[in-house]
Amino acid sequence: MFSKEIKDCLYDLKHLYHATALKASFEDEGINDEDLTDLVLLSRFGDLEVAVKIGGAEANSDIVRCLRRGVVDIVAPLVESAYAVSKFVNAAQTRSQELGSGDVGLHVNLETKIAVHNAKDIIEAHKNSLRGIVVGRSDLSMSIGLQKSNVDDEEVMDRVKHVLSCAKMNGLMTTMGGTISVKSVPHIAN
Repeated sequence: MFSKEIKDCLYDLKHLYHATALKASFEDEGINDEDLTDLVLLSRFGDLEVAVKIGGAEANSDIVRCLRRGVVDIVAPLVESAYAVSKFVNAAQTRSQELGSGDVGLHVNLETKIAVHNAKDIIEAHKNSLRGIVVGRSDLSMSIGLQKSNVDDEEVMDRVKHVLSCAKMNGLMTTMGGTISVKSVPHIAN
């Protein structure tokens, strides 16, 4: 079904570039059920996990789609408060119990000025329910009045460091996204 070239690329992602997961999104990429099924099948060739960004904190049908296909990590976008995170956690845990699915990692995408301001409260309130925090730099840049092209600016990166430091201090996995490019390498290394 999948070409040798694709399988080789997946192998290289894992073993040469140290990727851990493939990511897709119902929210901004508009994947469909067939895309998600293909992604899960593809991930097995590269021994990679699958992470999916759902359409919102209570996107129950997206959560069910992910759980039924064995998605390992589910990300809720645009959460700005501990309350919004509690809605996501409750929805995911309820759907997981209903389906009898195994352990799924829950992540939230903090990608606005308000979310960054509330990051400490969000993380401390939900550190036992979440596996990780994602900082979306593209939306964060625009949220603070900059352009999407400004993701590597000091003003953005200072906010990213604040969130990721707080997450790490609370034992959570951290991910930085949002227009990653060659210019981002020094920031990632830092």
